Amino acid sequence: MKPHLLISTVAGMVLLSVGAFAQTQQQDHQEHHPGGSQAQAQTEPPAPQPAAPQAPPAASAPDQQQMPMGQMMQGMPEQCRAMMQNMPQGCMPMMQQMMQGRMGGSMPGMAPQPATQSAATKAYVEASDRMRGPMMEGLQASNPDVAFVRGMIAHHQGAIDMARVVLQYGNDGQTKKWANDVVREQQREINEMQEWLKKNKR
Repeated sequence: MKPHLLISTVAGMVLLSVGAFAQTQQQDHQEHHPGGSQAQAQTEPPAPQPAAPQAPPAASAPDQQQMPMGQMMQGMPEQCRAMMQNMPQGCMPMMQQMMQGRMGGSMPGMAPQPATQSAATKAYVEASDRMRGPMMEGLQASNPDVAFVRGMIAHHQGAIDMARVVLQYGNDGQTKKWANDVVREQQREINEMQEWLKKNKR
């Protein structure tokens, strides 16, 4: 798979699985340390059960930003882990920067993004946020072909927006080359997919 397609595919899959991973980490912690201290657990009656199930609180943004890449990968689906492990080494810094931007707190239930984020990180997060709604909406089409095409159009646009961020803020020649490739190839595919939707009146 071409590096730019690998980056955009993995980025999308990783972003979708980061929130689930944060919740899993909190659940694991609660299983090992239920109810706080032993004395408190022995002297107080159990709290009443809530009327509706609630998701466990997500780990704090600083904890997540310190999380090593290997630990983040443990919470990912097998497909994501395999793609990350096979990703060219030159792609990893860009992927880590995108993931750290996501983990800075813009997911539901997470702390707000710190004001100290770099302009590049803020731009990555904004691009990802713009992509998420339209991508999820597209994937909900009842026809599986249409769902794929609509979801991928939004996903590809997100990849283009993120590539433009590295073109603006990045310094490495190779990442800029990949970013230019992403813009060119993803735009070509968007055009083809939009044409397919028109042709098939979808």
